[in-house]
Amino acid sequence: LITDRSLPHMLHGLANAVDGGMPLYYLLAHAWGVLFGTSLLSLRLLSSIFVCTGVLLLWHSLRRVYTARAVSLAILATTVTSTTLLHQKVEARYYGLYFASATLVFALHLRLATQTPTRRLVIAAMLAHGALVMSHPFGVMYSGAAIAGLAFTDYRSRRLRLSLYAGL
Repeated sequence: LITDRSLPHMLHGLANAVDGGMPLYYLLAHAWGVLFGTSLLSLRLLSSIFVCTGVLLLWHSLRRVYTARAVSLAILATTVTSTTLLHQKVEARYYGLYFASATLVFALHLRLATQTPTRRLVIAAMLAHGALVMSHPFGVMYSGAAIAGLAFTDYRSRRLRLSLYAGL
C-alpha cells in the first residue's frame, strides 16, 4: 500500500480492508516513502524513529515525577529486556506509531492530572487521542481505557471533570 503512486488509490484500498492497519501509519509512511524511499530498511527506520520518540516521551513524562536514576533504570530495563518492543521496533508496521501515540496520550494525561488544564493542553490531548485511535485497530479501546484511567485518577482526588472526559 505504501508504494502506491496514487494517494487516493491507497486510501481506497485501506477503506476496502486491503490490510488490517489504520490509515494514519499509511499516510505517514507514504509521505516518508516519497521523501526517503520505500525500501524495507527505510520503513524499518521509520518504525524505529516512532519507538524512539515514544521512549523519549516516556522518559520526559516519568522524569517529571520520579528521579533521574529511577527513570533511567526503568526505561533501560524495559526497553532492553522487552523482546516484543525490540521486535516491533524493526518491523515495517504500525506498532511504532501506536507506541508513540500511546506514550503521547500518557504524557498529556499526566499533565491533565497534575495541573489545571488549559485550552491548548486539552486540544493537544484530543489530537493525541485521535492519533491513538487512528494508529491501531484497537485504538478506540485504548483511548477509552486512558480516559477511564484519567477519570479514576480524578475520582481518587475527589474531582470529576465530565466535560473534559467527554471532550477527549
